[in-house]
Amino acid sequence: MATLGEASSAIARRLIDTSNTAVTAVEIREAINEAIKFWKVKRFWFNTASEDLSIAADDDHVTLPSDFLVEIPRNAFTITENGYPYRVTKVSPTRFDEQAGSSYTGRPLIYCSRNGVLEFSPVANIAYAGKLYYIKDYEEFETDGTQDTLTNSAGGTCA
Repeated sequence: MATLGEASSAIARRLIDTSNTAVTAVEIREAINEAIKFWKVKRFWFNTASEDLSIAADDDHVTLPSDFLVEIPRNAFTITENGYPYRVTKVSPTRFDEQAGSSYTGRPLIYCSRNGVLEFSPVANIAYAGKLYYIKDYEEFETDGTQDTLTNSAGGTCA
């Protein structure tokens, strides 16, 4: 697992600029973090995750996993009823607010993600098992000694 310092040194060696005269160490670190920001929203085998969620009866939300970044398009959130999975459709928060708000209960049909929770409507009439498929979030490198889980999860090494 490479640290930020090790990755920066490896890049400087490949640039044949180990004393950082053409490109500063700060510029290399910024480029590494920009690359992480760009690539972390792309779907790869190592950053795809799923989470089993339990929806309680008379509830209208569940807490998102701590490493949640974004849902995987198409069938990101499903619930199971009588052994069959049902797709819950993602809508924008504005549309969700327009459609939700009644006292109607039943199997959740729509959801939106905001403020660290999945909100769904209608309110669950019974307890449901749910499954969320998502892309994990990764933190940027902070200091030379820190490791980044995105680059290390990909199996990359600095040589």
